[in-house]
Amino acid sequence: MKKIILLFLLLVLSSTALSQSGWIQITDSIPDLEIMSMQFTSENTGYAVGSYNTTYPGGFLRTTNAGVNWHFYHFPNYSADDLSFLNNNTGYISCWGGPTLRSYVLKTTNSGLNWFCTDSLDASFFRMKFYDLNTGFVASKYSGIHKTTDGGYNWIEQSGVFWHEPSCIWCFNVENWLVASSESRLNKTTNGGVNWLVLDFSSIEFYCRSLYFINATTGFGSTWNGKIYKTTNKGDNWIQTSSINFTSSGNIFFVNDNTGYVCINSYNGNIYKTTNSGYDWTPQTTNPIIGINYLFFINLNTGYAGGSYGFIFKTTTGGVFVNQINSEIPERFSLYQNYPNPFNPTTKIKFQISKLSDVKMIVYDALSREVSTLVNEKLKAGTYEVEFEGTSLPSGVYFYTLITETFKETKKMVLMK
Repeated sequence: MKKIILLFLLLVLSSTALSQSGWIQITDSIPDLEIMSMQFTSENTGYAVGSYNTTYPGGFLRTTNAGVNWHFYHFPNYSADDLSFLNNNTGYISCWGGPTLRSYVLKTTNSGLNWFCTDSLDASFFRMKFYDLNTGFVASKYSGIHKTTDGGYNWIEQSGVFWHEPSCIWCFNVENWLVASSESRLNKTTNGGVNWLVLDFSSIEFYCRSLYFINATTGFGSTWNGKIYKTTNKGDNWIQTSSINFTSSGNIFFVNDNTGYVCINSYNGNIYKTTNSGYDWTPQTTNPIIGINYLFFINLNTGYAGGSYGFIFKTTTGGVFVNQINSEIPERFSLYQNYPNPFNPTTKIKFQISKLSDVKMIVYDALSREVSTLVNEKLKAGTYEVEFEGTSLPSGVYFYTLITETFKETKKMVLMK
């Protein structure tokens, strides 16, 4: 009974918190399912895997319509830890269980409708990444790092690596890989695994939880003890960049050089966003939410977040919060001048909706290139306010357009740094 009450309270808090942000819940609760990894291979096709908190079995989720519907596939004999898809059809899942209670690599060639086992390993705490249809690495708690060159059917153990509790794998190309450990160490190879260099970062407490590189040399890492680190030399050195410490971070994801997200996977969790390359982070919800383990963005505005109880959330505004400031029904649609104007780096834009409508607000630069989507959802009648943040943008003239089925208006604003 206590568990049911706790679950109910968590679901209510989660729904309330995310409704007060730019993130919308798009799946029903799957009790006890902890989503551990997500990936989209196209705008519409995405996947997620997870394990149950109380039992070994896991599950696989698939969408082919950008998250509108999710098909759940129950793995009665396996707990799913990680996934790696190469295209809309072919992908792999690392999992644990089966008749011999070992770790397995499952493969699909038809978008997850059917799975078959390619090999088993004496392993635990399983992380996996494929570069192409043939080449991939897995890392585990007890049996180190293994490589396949035949699509997962055979795995070759790598020598000279530190393998305690791997947390993630990053692939630059077929020759260059990083395998992170929660014990402040990175395993690095520049020749496809022939040789490995162990980098020790215990002096700076870089207990890596997740890696994300925005180019060939510059990347970010989130840690189990809630810090954000940055490298500019492909992981050889790291410095702490964040001005605040998180309680316990999930994965980290950047959509460009400046804009990134990190999730908090505790029951007082949140989603944080940076627009200045990881030096400052802003929470995207007004109240704590249940744990978010994994984030994945397909473009600047559209992203997904998965966490406890099988919840998946989606944003089409980069997590920007649309605040209803008055529920009285206006006589007409209206778009107001932003304030302040000129601004640096943030400004607020107010608008009125006279009836239930599908509403978009898009920001463009002086060359009519889309900069950001601030609103993209159905809104009931009322007066709203949204904040636009231009930290990563150059000074200049910008335009914002409000669009509904029957109304369209554009106004000019000036960013002055």
